[in-house]
Amino acid sequence: MSQQGWADHSLRTHEHDITREWYLTASGGFLEAVWELPDLVRERNAGGVEAAITYLETAPRCFRSGYVAERIMRRLSRQALTDDQRSRLTSVVLAETVQRQSRGWRDIGALGGAIWNQDLRAALISLASRGGVQGHRAARITSAAEEWRRSTSA
Repeated sequence: MSQQGWADHSLRTHEHDITREWYLTASGGFLEAVWELPDLVRERNAGGVEAAITYLETAPRCFRSGYVAERIMRRLSRQALTDDQRSRLTSVVLAETVQRQSRGWRDIGALGGAIWNQDLRAALISLASRGGVQGHRAARITSAAEEWRRSTSA
C-alpha cells in the first residue's frame, strides 16, 4: 500500500484526479477566507466584522470551524459594535446556548458579556432555570459573561 492509502494505483481514474483537484481548490479558497476572519475583526475591518457576525449566524460546520468561531467570538468581545450587531450577536449567543453544544462556553460567555443587556440576562436565566444540559450550559455561559464583565470593568 502506498503512502496515500491506495492498494492499486490503477484504480485511480483521471476523473477522480480532476474531482480531487477541484475539491481541494474550492475548499481551500473557502477555508482561507474563513481563517482570515479573526484577524479582520482584530484589525477593526468593518467588512470583516460583518462577515464574522454572518459566519457566526450561519454556523457552518467544516474542518476547524469551531476553533475559528471561538476566536471570532473572543475578538468580537473586544470590539465597539452597533446596536444592530449587538442584537444579532444576542441571537448567536442564545443559539449557541440552546442548539449548538460543541463550542467553548467561555468564548460564548465573553461575547455575551460584551453585548450584555437585560434581555440577554433574562433569556439566559430562564434557560438556566429549566435545568438539563441547556440549563447547565446557560448557567455556565452566564457565569462566564459575568466574569468577563468584571474583568473588563476593573
